[in-house]
Amino acid sequence: MDLSPTDAYSSKTFFTSQSAAMSSLSACYALTNLGGQFEGGNNYFLDDITDNAYCGFTNQLSFFIPLGTITAALTGKYADFYRTYFPYTGIASDNTFLANIDAVQMDASLKAQWKAEVRFLRAFDYARKYMFWGGVPLVTNPLNNGDEAKIPRSSGDSIVQFCLSELTDVIDILPNTIDKNDAARATKGAALLLKARLELFCAGLKANGMADGVTEKGAVDVSTASKYYAAAAADAQTIIGLNQYKLSPDYEGLFWEKNQGAANRQGEVLFEVAYSYPNYGSDLSALYTLVEGGWNSESPTQ
Repeated sequence: MDLSPTDAYSSKTFFTSQSAAMSSLSACYALTNLGGQFEGGNNYFLDDITDNAYCGFTNQLSFFIPLGTITAALTGKYADFYRTYFPYTGIASDNTFLANIDAVQMDASLKAQWKAEVRFLRAFDYARKYMFWGGVPLVTNPLNNGDEAKIPRSSGDSIVQFCLSELTDVIDILPNTIDKNDAARATKGAALLLKARLELFCAGLKANGMADGVTEKGAVDVSTASKYYAAAAADAQTIIGLNQYKLSPDYEGLFWEKNQGAANRQGEVLFEVAYSYPNYGSDLSALYTLVEGGWNSESPTQ
């Protein structure tokens, strides 16, 4: 019996053409910003739980965490953080794409590039989860029922190694440059940068004996830290050696719509989450100082 739905697409019936695969690829990119996690008014709240900034909004989770006054009663604020910053919807889309793209008849080299892009996006998602939570459930295949979703938390180290392995595999498959109309797509430089950033982050944790307290030991590990520092430096040097990136001579111009994808902008931006103006964008323009009637209650510590 054919159990495929007759009134909607399924993964078995959707991946039948290159154009359908492109639609799925586009969805993977769109879900990178699920919940507006890279919207101006959301992402920088994460700085508030560090010593980089102070949150003046007394109704935000990032206000309570650094004060040490957070309690289990703030369930709604915990849920907001999970939904906004760390959902698995993007990873689910990535896994579905990777599990079905091989069935599509298309140019082999282009297919390999698309798969590399989605593996980059998945590593990007897991790296962000690790930097916030430490160990998280590692899901690399589509889940079809509720029982499969009962996956235990993986160690932080295993999440890191998964991300680094994925990025190492795709670096030489991703293109060096992209067309200006595809400015928000992954490149070799973006994969190298994410790899270097994750290595640098892990080096700092290991050097200072910091861990998530659940899946990782908290002892200082100078040897591992040194290896991560060296790897991060090597990846950064490789990026420099690409001779593709430099500061734009026109900082203001980076933000003009007419310059999106322009050479000067692509030279400074290694990877970006794109917005569809005027349907969607950032609310940073509304965050003037309180004196000027704005909403800005975020203050850098120095």
